[in-house]
Amino acid sequence: MGSRLGAAALLRHLDVLHRVASELCDAQDAEDLVQETCLRVLTHPREVAAEQHLAYLCTALRNTHMDRCRRSRTQPVADGAAEEITACDLRAVPGIERLALRESLADLPEGQRATVLAVDLLGMPYAEAAAAMGVPTGTVMSRLHRARRTLADELGALAA
Repeated sequence: MGSRLGAAALLRHLDVLHRVASELCDAQDAEDLVQETCLRVLTHPREVAAEQHLAYLCTALRNTHMDRCRRSRTQPVADGAAEEITACDLRAVPGIERLALRESLADLPEGQRATVLAVDLLGMPYAEAAAAMGVPTGTVMSRLHRARRTLADELGALAA
C-alpha cells in the first residue's frame, strides 16, 4: 500500500533533487526548478509506495523541467540574445568539460537522457530506474549502453 507523498518525503530527497536539477540547468534555474517541483508535488499529493518516493519525485522534476522548456520555446527571444550566445567564447568558461557534458546530455533523446540521469547520476539500480520510467529493465540497459557510447564518442572528439 502506498503512503502519502508529502513534505517529509520531499525533505528526505531534497539534496538529490537539487543534484539532478543542477545537471539539467544552471544553479539559479535549478533552484527554481526544485521549488516549482516541490510546489506541484505538495499541491497535488499522491499515494506512492515509500520505496518509490525518489523515483516519483525525479519523474515530477523531469516533467516540470520539460514543461518549463516547452514554455520557454513559445516565448519570444529578446533582441540581441542570440548574438550574445553565439559570441560567447566557450574556452573562457570555467569547467568547459562539465558544460560539454551538459550539452551532450541535452542532445540525447529523452529516454536515453532520463536513463543516464537515473542510473549514473542518482545511482538507481536498473530495475528501479525501469519502474520509475515505466519501461522494461532491458530497455534501461540498452538505452544506457547507447547513451554512454554516444557521450563517450562526443566527449572524446571534443578532447581530441
